Amino acid sequence: MTPPAFSVRIRPLGSTCRVHVDGAADAQWLFDELRQSLGHQTCEKLQLHAAGHHLFTVKYDDTVTRGSLLKKLRSIPQVTLSDQPA
Repeated sequence: MTPPAFSVRIRPLGSTCRVHVDGAADAQWLFDELRQSLGHQTCEKLQLHAAGHHLFTVKYDDTVTRGSLLKKLRSIPQVTLSDQPA
C-alpha cells in the first residue's frame, strides 16, 4: 500500500547520507523503496530514534551520488523534502 505524503530530511555525511523520516510505516516504506531502486547494499539499517523518528543511511558509490539520491527522492510523489537537516 502506498502511503500519503510524508516529510523526509537528509544530511550528507561524507561518503554516506542520513535519511530521517517521521513515522515507522513511512520510514519502512521509503527504506524498502530505496533498497529496491538503488540496490540492497546501498541502504543500511533502519533505526528507531527518539520521539518516533526513524533514520537510515544511504552509502554513496559509483552509481549512487548525492545528486542521484536527491533526484530519486524528488521523483517519489509521497516524499516531501524538508529544508531542515536530519
